[in-house]
Amino acid sequence: MAKDLFTTLDLNLLKIFQIIYQERNLSRAAERMHVTQPAVSKALAKLRHHFGDELFIRSYHGLLATDFSQNLYKNLGPAISSVSDAVNSTVEFKPEDLSGQLRISISPFLIHAIGNALYNNIHQEAPDVQLLLLNWSSKTLSHIHNKEIDLGLNYMIDNSYKDVVTERLGEDKFSVYVRKNHPFTSESITGEQLSQHQIVTVINADWNFTESIAEIELKKRGLPAHVTLRSELPSVLVNEVLNSDAMFPSSSFLNHNKSSNLRKISLSSEDDIAAFPVVSYSHKQLQNTKKQTWLLNHIKALLNNQME
Repeated sequence: MAKDLFTTLDLNLLKIFQIIYQERNLSRAAERMHVTQPAVSKALAKLRHHFGDELFIRSYHGLLATDFSQNLYKNLGPAISSVSDAVNSTVEFKPEDLSGQLRISISPFLIHAIGNALYNNIHQEAPDVQLLLLNWSSKTLSHIHNKEIDLGLNYMIDNSYKDVVTERLGEDKFSVYVRKNHPFTSESITGEQLSQHQIVTVINADWNFTESIAEIELKKRGLPAHVTLRSELPSVLVNEVLNSDAMFPSSSFLNHNKSSNLRKISLSSEDDIAAFPVVSYSHKQLQNTKKQTWLLNHIKALLNNQME
């Protein structure tokens, strides 16, 4: 008869295994659980003994998961989530009781617009939560699929994961930003006028990694796009705009009011482009949980405030 590994297992160890797998680093896992690294090492030793497998092998790039470990994590995630949901559903949700890390991956267009306000709102209601605001990357959907990220926020992109669900939160219209004393003084700009200036653009993985929206739209009109700088960091682009005559086509959510030297220009009516849906991405097992609903309500409110 096969050995029953479940009945003799301390279930607390499974949660520790899950966090070690996600972090691939014992120090970060300990920090996330608010325990010491020796305590995590001791738990890992118990897990190795129980399963008769190394589970993780040290390498230059961190801990590498064994085949057994990868299999266990894949099957374990849904089970732990189901147990967690069942237990937590009996308890009144209070943000102030939350602790640990909350991981949100956001499009660089949007992180510059709502990142600080989102942190302030979450910290005010859940002061013991450590918020990790991450730039959306080409691996974000995979991380959401593996529940290594709690929530993603981006525009509508191709999503091949059946267990990653989306919710439309609003829409974004693009504008052009320049420094306050820029020689271009009109309040609106045509595609032809934009094509005559240097352009800086944001790189948004999975959405405009190879070609920016400005380039695509100008190309449709048979116009050149003089892109001189592309970056995943909006702050780098804003700094360049403030110190040159470059123009920055970007999200209308960009919080330009924080910089008294940055001016917003609307696209002319004949060259205006369609609005882009702003979408949340999360694992279906996290959908409609009280914590996820609380978090999405904060994001919706911030997006609505930016649109006003």
